[in-house]
Amino acid sequence: MNDLQAIMAQALIERGLATPEQIAQSQAPRNGEESSQTAPQSADDALAAVNAPRGIENAAEAAFEAPATPYAYQFPRPPHGVEIDPQFELQAREAFHAAQIPNAIAANAVKLWNEAAAAAQRGDLTPERMASEQMETRELLARRYGDKTPALLEAARGEVARIAEKWPELPQMLAASGLGNNAWLVVSLANLAAARGSRRA
Repeated sequence: MNDLQAIMAQALIERGLATPEQIAQSQAPRNGEESSQTAPQSADDALAAVNAPRGIENAAEAAFEAPATPYAYQFPRPPHGVEIDPQFELQAREAFHAAQIPNAIAANAVKLWNEAAAAAQRGDLTPERMASEQMETRELLARRYGDKTPALLEAARGEVARIAEKWPELPQMLAASGLGNNAWLVVSLANLAAARGSRRA
């Protein structure tokens, strides 16, 4: 199971649309298939498209639903030594909910933010590191998505803009923390935009 499959599986379990047993069974190989349990061979493999668990109708749409209220988001605890402003968390919850961001994506985005805050406290979040990560992300997305990369980036920016309607500081925060160049976040937001578009179609 790759990163994005894990996100969808977590979302399905949180919404009560699948059990851990169903998820495990869905990942088992069919007759004649190779096992999907092997670890990805590269970062490109980790960005493969999500495969919905078998036997669950409308799984993609269900996985991309937001919690019922802003307070239903389940955010991870920050690393030791990192303190989160309660006002920051409240603003994040309200902005994510207003933009209908699912818990699995919001929670992992908060986790990445916490890790970036910890790196900044250690002095590890340097301009050189951020520039290197930006280049790596661009190369990775170009290899994986080719000429579709600009459309993917535009879709991700659209989701950021939707969240920023209730959280105007978000674009600057993503730039300052380097998260705006995080491949997982870019692809997750683009996938969310695609799922949103399919529901409107």
